[in-house]
Amino acid sequence: RPARLPPSMEGAAAAAEAAAPPHAEEAPPPVALEALELPQLRLGDLGEENLRACCEELGFFVLANGIPEDVVARATHIARRFFVHNCKSSCRSRANIPRGYIGVNKESFAILAGEQRPNDLVEKMRMGPPAVSAELMAENPYFAHPEAAELLAPNVWPQDRDGVGAELKEAFEALYYCFESVAEALLPPMERAFGFEEGTLVGALDFENRERHASILSANLYPSLRGRKVKSGQLRLAEHTDVSLFTLVLHTDDVETPAGGGLEICPPQSTKWFRVPDSKHRFVVNIGDCLAYWSGGRVSSTRHRVSLPENGDEGDCRLSFAFFVTPRYDAIIRRLPSSVNVSDALDGADSDSGEEMTFYAWRKQRVRRALQALRVQK
Repeated sequence: RPARLPPSMEGAAAAAEAAAPPHAEEAPPPVALEALELPQLRLGDLGEENLRACCEELGFFVLANGIPEDVVARATHIARRFFVHNCKSSCRSRANIPRGYIGVNKESFAILAGEQRPNDLVEKMRMGPPAVSAELMAENPYFAHPEAAELLAPNVWPQDRDGVGAELKEAFEALYYCFESVAEALLPPMERAFGFEEGTLVGALDFENRERHASILSANLYPSLRGRKVKSGQLRLAEHTDVSLFTLVLHTDDVETPAGGGLEICPPQSTKWFRVPDSKHRFVVNIGDCLAYWSGGRVSSTRHRVSLPENGDEGDCRLSFAFFVTPRYDAIIRRLPSSVNVSDALDGADSDSGEEMTFYAWRKQRVRRALQALRVQK
């Protein structure tokens, strides 16, 4: 199948078609990895030094869940119902902007890392700001700009007679607003911890005009491998870094899956991968490429992936929600003086500290670097 560039949370730029490598052979069973406990912080009592240390050293931390349990439970229930319902086909994603449903084996996150791998074993239902509608985009000059069309679009919901679409829309919009509130609460302490002027990151999302930021909520269902052939090099989600400012991930599984098949990270300056234990009722937060670049390399955008179950276990399906915190297309990025050389990395861009560019321009350069690396492999 062709590998498809995921315009993710995350998000990347316009979707790009690239031939996946011919992995005809089946994958060997994954090897069990050592567990790595992530630092734990609490919203409202983060501590700037602790926050800075977490983001400099690992680029990952765990945050106590600030979303009401009933909101998560309702979204989880209807998401599981949606993923087994035939109404999925009525809201398939047909645009480069991640909206609606996309099935298993349709995207490869490896392209975000400039690599070729088989498409990912995950299906998704994704949405953007709930207030964005076709009418708003037609009438408001802010949305008429060509750059807006690459980041913003109306959401797509299933059409069915069982009420799944209406319930899904209501539950997901409530969850989106809750994720948005957590992101809003995280931005001011991040500004202080990483050396930004007050209001820099908050202004980039512009919460007074909530329909303008490009954040994406994705419900990710990782299906069981029963009866499914797994290609060599194929994962539930390929190794990558996110293109967002940062990402909030909420696991919904009742217990940790001992057979694996979950999040794994490769810390900065390391070649060793670690398994991250499941964190129900807590967010896993990871820094994205945009914030790593914007901060001049002060924080780390860490490689991560979602593995297959270990030792050939077929595993149960797993559901998680990811919220990719993403600025407005016209937000101005003025890179802080670099603490490390990130200019040649995928999270870098062709500019020096102090030079201004819009988020759209930075994102375009980030995607171009990934595609250049992909062409080198060919």
